[in-house]
Amino acid sequence: MKRILILLLTVCLLLSSFAFIAHAEPYTMESEGYDVYEIQYILKKFGYFTHECTGYFGEATSLAVKAYQQDRGFEATGIADEDTVADIRAAACTTATVNIKSRLNVRESADSQSEVIDSLVRSSLVYIYSEQGDWYHVETESGTLGFILKKYLTPDVLTGISGTITDVTDPVNVREKADLDAKVVFKVEKDSVVNVIGGKGDWFEIEYKDKKGYIFKKYVSIGGEGGSATSVGEIFDAWKGNVTASSLKLRSGPSTGYDTIKTMSKGTILSVVGQSGNWYYVELSDGTKGFCSKEYIKKGTGATTCTIKVSSTLNVRKGPGKSYDVVTTVKNGEVVSLLDDSASWYKIKTASGKQGYVDSQYVKLGGSLSSSSSSSRPTGTYKQGSEGSSVVTIQKRLKTLGYFTGNATGYYGTATVAAVKKFQSAAGLSANGICNDATLNKMFASSAPSTNSSGSSSSNEVYKDANAELGQRIASYAQKFIGVPYLLGGNGPKVFDCSGYTKYVYAYFGISIPRTAQTQGYWDQGQKIKSASALQVGDLVFFNTVLTDKDLCDHAGIYIGNNKVIHASSGSKHCVTISDMTSSYYKTRFSWGRRLI
Repeated sequence: MKRILILLLTVCLLLSSFAFIAHAEPYTMESEGYDVYEIQYILKKFGYFTHECTGYFGEATSLAVKAYQQDRGFEATGIADEDTVADIRAAACTTATVNIKSRLNVRESADSQSEVIDSLVRSSLVYIYSEQGDWYHVETESGTLGFILKKYLTPDVLTGISGTITDVTDPVNVREKADLDAKVVFKVEKDSVVNVIGGKGDWFEIEYKDKKGYIFKKYVSIGGEGGSATSVGEIFDAWKGNVTASSLKLRSGPSTGYDTIKTMSKGTILSVVGQSGNWYYVELSDGTKGFCSKEYIKKGTGATTCTIKVSSTLNVRKGPGKSYDVVTTVKNGEVVSLLDDSASWYKIKTASGKQGYVDSQYVKLGGSLSSSSSSSRPTGTYKQGSEGSSVVTIQKRLKTLGYFTGNATGYYGTATVAAVKKFQSAAGLSANGICNDATLNKMFASSAPSTNSSGSSSSNEVYKDANAELGQRIASYAQKFIGVPYLLGGNGPKVFDCSGYTKYVYAYFGISIPRTAQTQGYWDQGQKIKSASALQVGDLVFFNTVLTDKDLCDHAGIYIGNNKVIHASSGSKHCVTISDMTSSYYKTRFSWGRRLI
């Protein structure tokens, strides 16, 4: 079988090369026609191109061609020259036989009225490269390129691309779908030869010993260096983002070797329209396009709240569209937490803690969470685990009265419970830590009891004890992920990078923090801990692991006590692990900590 596939691939390569002698000029930017459509069609099949196939050779097509060339060992120019096109066609080549009894017409285009350029007898062999509607684009054994109706052909063998499993020591998982959570259907050993028959994003679809499945591209060498196909110039639906670095260079290509087009300042809003490796392809508000490092781009505009602007009420839906069910409603002027504003539907969280999507045209970015509820006491019942703007109002009121000394995070945790119990005792109520109507009435009354000088110390001790308890819970929960693999951009729980890990752990306790190590470290929330000896269990810890730049927050972790930090390490262990901060490496690279509890 393998010899047949190699023979067919060789034939397809020869025929494809011959077919393109008539078109010696390479396909470059602004080229168009069916040949370009076919390039897009095939590259999309293998996961390199994700737009609609238009037949126009634009930037997205150039990026896809460049990624394919890199993986196949060609010079990565992004120009579809004769050799590149022949190789692309050969990758998608499928043999087929004519199944009609009479002679079968081969037409110039996918139209039954177009010119007949050849005719074939029953059982004639052709090579299918692509399809358009009810037609196959084929090449005959005599080298004629044309179109045949699908119903008159019986497809046979797909040649695909021969690949070798590389850059591994242990057998590699092959999954049912292009998803880390998908079922593992079989494994392949290092140096095994597989047949790549398709792809999606960072995955190849392979065939091996009559079994099919998906495998990470980086483990398959298909002509270039082993492991070169770690990503594929993926183009996707545009989303809004903002720059998190103090300044960020926009370049003409996806590496630091390309010219700088523009320097963007922190907070610059842009549209992310594509990706090539660790670089985003972006468009600025003035139409300027270029590449920038994905490390310093965060989804959304950076706003954390938004204000509802409608005549009366607005539906909050389960998903981003009017076809989704309504989960709740919000009133005009209501300020809600903004979770994601990267698309045309914004994801929000209401004061009661419900999450959903609203149409962005009825929303204005910004607004104070406390402004919509501080004038009057919240309504309802709040207890441990509650979250939202009403909890912010309760925490701020308790802080004013002297019972709560932490930050108003909007999460009703153990520190808030302890503060409420202290207030309830002072107000002559049952000290259960739950804010019901009776507690809220007294808490927001002008006569609400406040702590005096003799009582404030006791209140602080209660808060301190609750704070320490929460820190221990954070440290305990964080250790549940020891051994989870490191992957740049990993948000968990199957894979993490350092800041994705810290964000995931904190989010479990209702504490929202920025996404990258840099933005977490330079965030203006919480107490900055300058000395490692002053760290408390549950604090965030930041390190300067790249000594050649000016960024002191390249890496993030969580302090778990006894001079130990737990973190998603990109080092030799390449997983979530515990490290000793007194070791020479971490001791010399410690920047500071940040206390948010």
